[in-house]
Amino acid sequence: MKKMLVDYIPEFGMRPGKAWVVPIGDTAGDGFVCLSNKKTARYGAVIYVGRVVTSADLREKIQELGLGLSSDEVLADFLSKVNSLKIGDVVSLDRGGDGMTILTKEKMKAMKPSKKKLP
Repeated sequence: MKKMLVDYIPEFGMRPGKAWVVPIGDTAGDGFVCLSNKKTARYGAVIYVGRVVTSADLREKIQELGLGLSSDEVLADFLSKVNSLKIGDVVSLDRGGDGMTILTKEKMKAMKPSKKKLP
């Protein structure tokens, strides 16, 4: 899979952030956690990263930051759900009764502004 979620703050416009986000914790209220600065994010935007991302890659980054570990099953489930989304989709995090990740698609799109100049 060559897609990943990055932090997205709708109040800052349509440009998504650069920090990868993953679900940490057992409840939906925990939201996403940025893997670069440990900040929480309410929304994530799907981007193309250009290389395959595995649950082992995410686990390594989570351990480097000293964050609470998610099981390999939860991380693999999360990555498969990200892979089913389209680039530019904005999602929020929810949890199923079994603790698995549910990514809810929001009605906004994260796209970079066009660089075309009007005449």
